[in-house]
Amino acid sequence: RKCTFPFLRRCCVRKHIICSIVYKKNKQDLSKLDIVYFNDAWISRIKPEVGDNWRLKISNLKKILKGILDYNQEILGQHINDFTLPDVNLIGEHSDAAELGRMLHHAHVVELQNRLSEESKKADKMEFEYKRVKEKVDSLQKEKDRMRTERDSLKETIEELHCVQAQEGQLTSGLFPLTSNDGSDSLAAEITTPEIREHLIRLQHENKMLKLAQEGSDNEKIALLQSLLEDANRRKNELETENRLINQRLMEEQSQVEELQKSLQEQDSKADDVSNECLKLRELNNELLKKNSFIDEMEPKYNASSQRVDELEEALKKKDEDMKQMEERYKKYLEKAKSVIRTLDPKQNQGSGPEVQALKNQLQEKERMLHSLEKEMDKTKGQRDYEEKLIVSAWYNMGMSLQKKAAEDRLANTGSGQSFLARQRQATSTRRSFPGHVQPATAR
Repeated sequence: RKCTFPFLRRCCVRKHIICSIVYKKNKQDLSKLDIVYFNDAWISRIKPEVGDNWRLKISNLKKILKGILDYNQEILGQHINDFTLPDVNLIGEHSDAAELGRMLHHAHVVELQNRLSEESKKADKMEFEYKRVKEKVDSLQKEKDRMRTERDSLKETIEELHCVQAQEGQLTSGLFPLTSNDGSDSLAAEITTPEIREHLIRLQHENKMLKLAQEGSDNEKIALLQSLLEDANRRKNELETENRLINQRLMEEQSQVEELQKSLQEQDSKADDVSNECLKLRELNNELLKKNSFIDEMEPKYNASSQRVDELEEALKKKDEDMKQMEERYKKYLEKAKSVIRTLDPKQNQGSGPEVQALKNQLQEKERMLHSLEKEMDKTKGQRDYEEKLIVSAWYNMGMSLQKKAAEDRLANTGSGQSFLARQRQATSTRRSFPGHVQPATAR
């Protein structure tokens, strides 16, 4: 859809230019700003076919932004210091709309400054032409004044000649008052000397020529001056109207730039909030990674300890099952013995006394076996505890031996001038003062 406002249309064009350069749809669009500066050699530095590679996009955007800043500084002779530079990393990696708008704003500022410089050059050229025409008009006015003074002087000479002619006529009429007119004229012509007559003829001819020349030159100069004055006035009016239009356009552009600055500030505040949230998320992610790494480190130890606990629990369950089985067998034997005793009648079965005694002996033997098994179980429990203590003491002894070796190495490196007894005393005092020293468990 066609944009209604010219500024928005230009912004859309700039956005299309920058986006097309980033994604390499048309590399020649940047040359619309300045075909001489942004030539083929400059555009060839931009990588084509970037695709989804945001690193190449960032590289292209950095080159474009640097080219715009260099063009503004070298060609236009101005610096862009009023606005913060856009973050090309956000544009290339996340397609940030605020940073892209800021980059479009920079491109628009460069275009406005370029147009302003062109308009100022045109205005300077028109002012120079106006001054030149004004100087020409002034010179023509001076020439007109000079011709006017010359005309006045010629008028004075003509009047003097008329006076001389009148005086000569009075003289001739005074000398011959009685003659007729024709005779008087011929006689005056005869009396008048040829030098005076020649001088009068020459003066009359010069008078006529001067009148003709003065009238022609005055008319031509006046017409030329009028045409030049009209051209100058028309050019002046055109310059004034163009200057008013330029000022009006500049005011519109300034208002639009202020609106863009406000919108960019709002977007910057939103971007700051988003960046703060991103920083918090990154911190939480780092903490989560640290905890995951800690869990990964502790997992083998936990697995080993859980495996050891499982083994011990299985052994304990096995012992409990053995105890239960032995207790059940003992109960069965006891019930069997009681039933046998009840069934036997001591009066009728006097000869069965040895059998009862044998059963009693078996029962006592089973009880002794049960007690021996219980003792053996207690002994195995104590042996298991002792083995665990031995493992712990061996672990601590190994750590102490390693620490002792490291301390002896440090003492050997630092105290090479000490005697053997001094080093032994120092090692003994160090070992006694060590807080993690554990005496090995004694066997029960």
